[in-house]
Amino acid sequence: MPILSVSHYPAIFSQLIPRPDVLYYEGRPELLHKPAVTIIGSRHPSGYGLSVCQQLVEKLIQHDIVIISGFALGIDVCAHRSAIDGGGKTIAVLGSGLDVSYPRAHNYLKQPIRQTGLLLTEYPDGTRPRPEHFPKRNRLLAAMADEVVVVECRKRSGSMITVDYAIDLGVPVHAIPGQITSPLATGPNQLIQDGANPIIDIDLFIEEFLRRIHGR
Repeated sequence: MPILSVSHYPAIFSQLIPRPDVLYYEGRPELLHKPAVTIIGSRHPSGYGLSVCQQLVEKLIQHDIVIISGFALGIDVCAHRSAIDGGGKTIAVLGSGLDVSYPRAHNYLKQPIRQTGLLLTEYPDGTRPRPEHFPKRNRLLAAMADEVVVVECRKRSGSMITVDYAIDLGVPVHAIPGQITSPLATGPNQLIQDGANPIIDIDLFIEEFLRRIHGR
């Protein structure tokens, strides 16, 4: 099982607490150094959330932007699948060993990700997912991205943990506005109220994202 050495970590990993001692991978580790957006959200999204996620990914990959997510049900898998279906690149950060089928229903996505993207984990083969693995995994989702987009989530959720890591690391956070009557919109709407950038036009967001990363 290939191991990514510390010398190949993105520079921002030095700010992580704790910094991963080792990362196991399958696929293309060079994608860690490409322009990337982390897309996160609810495990039980609405049709609206899935539609926005798919449209966002389809347009991002047209500009060779890598899509990062956590291989969970819902928005995460939508992001990975949309990238693969559109011929783009995606990085899946797991909360288990690479050989563990979780979630089992989406194990079929691992092979296409291995071929064109990257599977990444802190955990050796045989490690089953545990509840504490996922908040820890989320710090990698924040650190690996140039920017983070929250599609749908509740105020108390794993997505909001990722947001907290992103803010601590200085990674810009964006949110998809939602209906004020929807529980799945409470997270993004709260983020917008707190100062996150609302994405109200996908094309404009991508245009501004490209300007930001090329203007560094």
